[in-house]
Amino acid sequence: MSRRREIVKNGDVFLVPLLDGRYAVGQVLDFMMPNAPSCAFYGRTIERALPGEVTIARNDIISAVSTTRDLFDAGRWQVVDNQVVQLEQARWPNEQCRSRRWVGAVTQGSGIVENFLNAFHRLAPWDIYKDPNYFDEMLISEAVKPAKLVFKTH
Repeated sequence: MSRRREIVKNGDVFLVPLLDGRYAVGQVLDFMMPNAPSCAFYGRTIERALPGEVTIARNDIISAVSTTRDLFDAGRWQVVDNQVVQLEQARWPNEQCRSRRWVGAVTQGSGIVENFLNAFHRLAPWDIYKDPNYFDEMLISEAVKPAKLVFKTH
């Protein structure tokens, strides 16, 4: 039996499962690009949340990227609320490509986003990809990069 495609809307707050059983928090900013919602991700984790229990704040945003929707559709990224979008539109990922019908837009796979969130929360190495600074490019600013990270042993 095939799973019904999840309907995801601007402002949806959702949970991303982490390796230790906690959840990272994300919010859909915009769903204009086909199959690639732009999302903000927050630096705090939670144990579990019921609808209406997650609070988000702009100053907790660590990343804003466009990603694939497959983990929404699979039910892995579960929507728990809908709130006012916290990040101003000028800072949304790929916003500079909107007027060109998304030509030149960059999208991160949802699996890469999960790897990034696990690394950010020190549950996996920060340097798992060929470019050891790959995750740095996903940060909303260098200021939010954790002081202590896990790195692969060489």
